[in-house]
This record gives sequence, C-alpha cells and structure tokens, in this order.
Amino acid sequence: MLPPLLSEANVKQTAVQPRAIWRSRALVTVRYLSYVRAENRGYGEPTPAQLGDAGTNRENTRMTIPAPAPADTVPAPAKQKNTVGLVALIVGGVAFICAVIPVLSFVAWAPAIAAIVLGIIGLVKKNRTRGLAWAGLALGVVAWIVAIAVSIATFAGAASSISQSIESSAPIAASPAPVVTEEAAVAEPAETTAPAQSAAPAPATPDLTMGQRNAVAKAKDYLSLTAFSRSGLAKQLEFEGFATADAEFAVDNIAADWNVQAEKKAKEYLDLTSFSRDSLIQQLTFEGFTQEQAEHGATAAGY
Repeated sequence: MLPPLLSEANVKQTAVQPRAIWRSRALVTVRYLSYVRAENRGYGEPTPAQLGDAGTNRENTRMTIPAPAPADTVPAPAKQKNTVGLVALIVGGVAFICAVIPVLSFVAWAPAIAAIVLGIIGLVKKNRTRGLAWAGLALGVVAWIVAIAVSIATFAGAASSISQSIESSAPIAASPAPVVTEEAAVAEPAETTAPAQSAAPAPATPDLTMGQRNAVAKAKDYLSLTAFSRSGLAKQLEFEGFATADAEFAVDNIAADWNVQAEKKAKEYLDLTSFSRDSLIQQLTFEGFTQEQAEHGATAAGY
C-alpha cells in the first residue's frame, strides 16, 4: 500500500519527522516506476521486495502503453509523360532526315545537337518516363555522325568534279606532236583566198550518225571558246568520249582555217607572257600545229 496522505491527526508527527516521510514516499515511487518500465520492456515482474508496499496495488496502478498504430502504406506516385523526351525524339528524326540528304547534311548537325541536349534534359527530369528521352538522344547522336559522313562525302565528290572539269578544260598541253596530213597542208593557202568564206560551216548531210552530229557540234563549241590545232581538237573530242572516227569526221567537216587558229593561239600566248619567235613557234608545234602553221601564226602575231 502506498503511504496515505498526511491528515490533520498526524500533523505533529509530520512536523516532527518530515524528511523521513517524504524520503519513504520518494523511494516507493521510484521502485514502482522501475517495475513498470521493466514490465513494459519484457524483463519480467519485479519481486515484492523490489516494489515494497507498491507491489500490492500494481494491478490497479499498472500503466498501459498502447501499441503504435501501423503506418499507412503510401503508394508510389505514377510516372508522368516525358514531354521533353518526346520533343527530343521528334527533333532527332528531323535531324536524321536532313543528314541523309547531301545538300541539307551541312546544316543537319544543328538539330542533331539539339536532340542530344533535349534527350539529356529528359533523362535528368524526375518522375518522368525515360524511354522517349533515350530514343531521342540515340537518334540525335546517329544523325550527327551521319551528317558528318555525308557532308565529307559530298564535299569530296564536289572537289573531284571540279578537278575533272579543270583537267578537261585544258588537256591539250600533254598531247603528242602532230602528224602532218594532206588536209593540213592544203588548208594553208585558204587565208589568202577567202578567209571569211572558209569559216562557214559545211552543210550537214542527212546520213550523219548521232555521234558524228554531236562531234561536229562539240568541235564548233570548242573553236568558239579558244583556238585549236586539228590534231589538238581531235584529241579533245576523244577526251570527251567521242570515238576516234567521229572525232576525225568532225575536224574534217567544220571547215576550220588552221592558219587562223594558229594566229589566234599565238596571240593568246603573247597575251599571257612573253615569247621569242622560236619559242613561240615551238609552243605552237607542241600544241599540234604544223611547222608552216606555227610560222604563219608567229608572223601574223607580230614576229
């Protein structure tokens, strides 16, 4: 039993021994609390000697600590759609289409890099699906690589075409020395008779083949651009892909005055640089003109 509270009857006793009474009450309270803690922790019940007088009332004064209520299970939030990843996929597709087109491949790197950046942003966003972001990132990388490859191939092809066109415009310098033919020897006095009349094209015959007609037209085009010797013009037509027979037919049927051509070629050389008479004649013979045609061209040019 817990010590009873002080009453008026034992005021004197309390006044006489106040310290002993309060010490007894404190000791009983401490023992009782030790029992309650030990029981709640599963250490078993204390003995009556440990409880003292408080052991008789332990059933009435036992503290009951309710068990904690189970925490409510909070479901994980559902992942939302990744709009940035979808945009990255669309931009990557546009970049890939531009990359495979030779002309647009030079600018396809810009949307490709944009797709890569948007894909990375879509991956780092929290609580978002990442499938579209991964697809956009991969497509952007592929488009960037394809754009570089196609641009290099296009540039190399353009450079090769330009080089071939430059080589085809002046392949005469490597042509061998001309062979003097009867047509070249007869054509020399044509200038003194009627040079204007000799330059008129020969009438086309109706039985010409397609190759012959095209060779004649191409020969006239070349003579309108620059001066040629007979053998040099034939070599040029063969370089263009015409058959040897068609090239020979063309140079024989355009009614060209090769002396006049030698004069034009000599003036073209003198406009570019200085030549002596002998060196100019040697250059003209190297171009395919005969010795007589080269000497006539040098004389007509001023030597």
